[in-house]
Amino acid sequence: MISAEGLRRVFAARGGEDVIAVDDISLSVPRGETVAILGPNGAGKSTLIRMLTTLLPPSAGSARVAGCDVAGEASRVRSAIGYVGQGNSAGHAQRAKDEVISQARIYGSSRDQASRRAEELFSTFDLQGLEQRRTREMSGGQRRRLDLAMGLVHNPSLLFLDEPTTGLDPQNRTNLWEHIRQIREDTGMTVVLTTHYESPRVC
Repeated sequence: MISAEGLRRVFAARGGEDVIAVDDISLSVPRGETVAILGPNGAGKSTLIRMLTTLLPPSAGSARVAGCDVAGEASRVRSAIGYVGQGNSAGHAQRAKDEVISQARIYGSSRDQASRRAEELFSTFDLQGLEQRRTREMSGGQRRRLDLAMGLVHNPSLLFLDEPTTGLDPQNRTNLWEHIRQIREDTGMTVVLTTHYESPRVC
């Protein structure tokens, strides 16, 4: 599902030496596996994920994700994957269900299809009753579950999660891991996540 060779990312620093964020990373992730990239803040985990999701071009090396080259076939990679970043995906003033519907429409769903998919995901992630709530009025755990719904709206075969539980209390963190584990078991989806917490229980 993922094959990367010698990935490297260098950022130019103002008035100083270049910063090497990722240096010579190679990895292979088979279909249906769950892989956790564990490391402290600043270790380059997010930079690696951004390269694999086509958000950041590698300075060197190559990678294929879902059978497509991240540099030459970025649009095909993006259509095959889901991505949940560290920040909240939804806008602060929008209503929760509208955000999921809009995301589904971006991937080509009709309005009726998008609405039905949103209802399914709100049920999956225990968000019933929050459809008309503005995201700024939701708790941290609710917003992260909404982020997951948005990342899964098009039924991707591969899901990237960048520090999905950062800022959550222990109970919400455990609940979110359980949601991710259940989705993986139900769909056979490949999951790649970054975390600085030990032993995420999603396998």
